[in-house]
Amino acid sequence: MRLNHPPRLAYLWLLLATALMVAPLVWMVLTSLKTGEQLAADPFSWWPQPWRWENYAEAVAAIPFVRYLANSLLLCLGSVAGTLVSCSLVAYGFSRVRWPGRDLVFALLIATMLLPWQVTMAPRFLVIRELGLYDSLAALIVPKFLGEAFYIFLLRQFFLTVPQEMIDAAR
Repeated sequence: MRLNHPPRLAYLWLLLATALMVAPLVWMVLTSLKTGEQLAADPFSWWPQPWRWENYAEAVAAIPFVRYLANSLLLCLGSVAGTLVSCSLVAYGFSRVRWPGRDLVFALLIATMLLPWQVTMAPRFLVIRELGLYDSLAALIVPKFLGEAFYIFLLRQFFLTVPQEMIDAAR
């Protein structure tokens, strides 16, 4: 039995594409190891002369890196938790619970996706300011607990694919 192997030309193409994708990352790392004088003199040279590993220690010392990392983690975890909790509950309600006007309310929810972000930007800012959340991470996390139309729609479509018998068996 003979296996079909991809031609060598395909491997060459993949190698070239990989080099193209990795080149900016390599450039960034090598540039971060250059001295300021070398950057000013010849910014397009690849190899640092000399290799300056102290740049990383100086960068971490110059900014509150741990604080920025904690802010990023708090924002990501809070946003994911808020979106997951609020959107999954609403989506399940739209997919499994029968109530009068459900389809109309769902259509209105979908229609909100047609509004551009620029239209809702000013009212959102005013609400956040009135709630006293201005200039805080809470201003970015709390709205995620109110649900987003796209994720509600996406989860509703998923819940509709789960057979009712499976939900009954779980219950």
